Amino acid sequence: VDGPPRDVRRANFINHLHKFNKNAIWVFDDLQREHDLKTYKKVCKIRNLEEDIRDCGQKLVGICKAKD
Repeated sequence: VDGPPRDVRRANFINHLHKFNKNAIWVFDDLQREHDLKTYKKVCKIRNLEEDIRDCGQKLVGICKAKD
C-alpha cells in the first residue's frame, strides 16, 4: 500500500478495506511517517492481525499477512 505523502495521506484507505482481497499479503510503505504508521496500525487492529514492522534502512515497512 503506497500512496501520496503529506497532505493527502492514506487515511481514507481504511474506509475502503472491503474492496481489497483479505487473503492477500499487504505491504505498507513509508511507516516512518507518523500518519502512515497510524493507518497501518488501524488496519492491523481492524483485521485482527499482528503488527509486523520491518526496518529497511531509510524506510519502515509493515506487513499484513493473510489469515489462515
